[in-house]
Amino acid sequence: MDQLATLYRAAQFYAHTAHHFAKGATFYQDHEVFEELYSAYESAYDSLVERMIGNGEPFNPQQILTNAAAEANRYADPATFSQQTSFQVLLGIEQRI
Repeated sequence: MDQLATLYRAAQFYAHTAHHFAKGATFYQDHEVFEELYSAYESAYDSLVERMIGNGEPFNPQQILTNAAAEANRYADPATFSQQTSFQVLLGIEQRI
């Protein structure tokens, strides 16, 4: 379950980063979609973690956050950012989920 929690949190971090990097002709639409996505990933993460805690499963939030940040940072390069790439990255993370 830690791996799943890490992927949800990484998706949240990445979508929030994409939300801040959005620009250009589709800024308003993409900015809004990324906001919806990072909110959905945060909710999924929170639900999963609450289930883990409720079931008495081991939970190390610092390790999950560290791993999720590392995962999100693999893709979040401002120099190569594009909205299209961001949607592809998020789709890839969702496929792993």
